Amino acid sequence: MKVVILATGTLEAGGLERFVSTIALQAKAKGLFEPVVLCLHARRGIFLSALDAAGIKVLEAPARWQRNLKSWWALMLLVRSIKADIWHTQVNFSLLQQWILAWACAGLNFMVTERNCYPLKGIALWRRRVQFYLLKAFGVHYSGNSIEVSRHLSVLMRYPLAKIPVIPNGIVLPELDPNQRTLQRAKLGIDSDRFLIGYVARFAANKGQSLMLKVFKLLNQEYANRITLIYIGDGPFREAVSQQVLSEGLSEQIKFLGIVNPIADYYPLFDCTALLSDYEGMPNVVIEAMSFALPVVANPVGNVEELFSSGGGIVNKDVKPEKIAEHFIHLIENPAFANSTGQEARNFIHREFSIEHTLALLTKHYAS
Repeated sequence: MKVVILATGTLEAGGLERFVSTIALQAKAKGLFEPVVLCLHARRGIFLSALDAAGIKVLEAPARWQRNLKSWWALMLLVRSIKADIWHTQVNFSLLQQWILAWACAGLNFMVTERNCYPLKGIALWRRRVQFYLLKAFGVHYSGNSIEVSRHLSVLMRYPLAKIPVIPNGIVLPELDPNQRTLQRAKLGIDSDRFLIGYVARFAANKGQSLMLKVFKLLNQEYANRITLIYIGDGPFREAVSQQVLSEGLSEQIKFLGIVNPIADYYPLFDCTALLSDYEGMPNVVIEAMSFALPVVANPVGNVEELFSSGGGIVNKDVKPEKIAEHFIHLIENPAFANSTGQEARNFIHREFSIEHTLALLTKHYAS
């Protein structure tokens, strides 16, 4: 059985970390390959306990391994000790250092999965192109986690799209329990008849929480005491958004839950979810919400339009809060439409983004 290193930064609450943990757990349980998770920043996060319980090795890179020769050497010896066959990195920082490590460890097969549509230009773009073609010259395999991400990488690197395979973020389709909505709302003191909007994302500059706040302010004027917005996540911009909520006098209508685990316990709370990011790759929170039969309002970033192609979501193409609010008003006023949109979303995820499909693609990818 092949031993595969899945390299990530940490095991914190992001979609990437959740995907890596799910793949490792499923691969281990099904005996497809032996996963080893390598945390390049720190061995910490909400997914660590589940991996430890399953007997999956989780390694931590020594501090400053990218710049300190002694730390780099210690990491190389650590990786060599597990006798891996493949190094599959899920992050695109320090790629050259990662590749050198993989090469130094008895020539491990090095693979990169691109996960975002970062807007690059100028020197940053040319630096990335030089790195890309240097790694390709040494046989490094690139893939994207969605059609749009692979297309974006193809355009940026001027490289044939057909040579960048897609390995999507498959998820385990959850069981739907109608009682969960009532139970979870009761725990948080939220009335069962309120329309609840969920916003699950790291608080970062590109994630759109401030824009969602402006939208919610308009909705609250129309539906005072009938709607609630819940932010789930943490990050450097959380305090700024919290202060905005206070200044707008919306602290009773907007709740911050921080990092929660498991996130699957919280999706049943919502009537819909939103993601108004400036850019994304494969937004894991969107496919998770869709798997719970929730309608999603999202900007056309990453592969959102692909995800909503069969009618399982609402693509927002405006930047004006007044126009964005109209999408939510339509969902509030048309529960039958909201229900059918959510059901089609779940059906689409079941067809196209199951964990079984992703594992089959990964196993084939590792065998090539």
